[in-house]
Amino acid sequence: MGDVEFNAESWQRSGQAYVQESSDLKTAVDAAVAGLSVEALGCNEGGHLVDMALAIVVPPVRDAFLEACQNLSQNLQTVGESLQETAAEYQQTEAVNTQAAFDLEVD
Repeated sequence: MGDVEFNAESWQRSGQAYVQESSDLKTAVDAAVAGLSVEALGCNEGGHLVDMALAIVVPPVRDAFLEACQNLSQNLQTVGESLQETAAEYQQTEAVNTQAAFDLEVD
């Protein structure tokens, strides 16, 4: 079995990918629901029973969907930032350890 190697650059790239996916999700959802309104569906006149039902149901369902997607987007953003912070902390620790090892060799 091979050695497992921690690579800060891969954590940085992964973190950036999560952050990008967060942004992409938000953009896609905003575009998808931009036209999803009572007016856009043409049911704001209340002429039929179905129009009235859609006028009642669509706004809260749309809002709940948007909230769920915003939460998912924020979670992806948080994970991405955490991965990037881990990479930075690891690089800093690695630099300190390398310097300490060099200092021991010099002494």
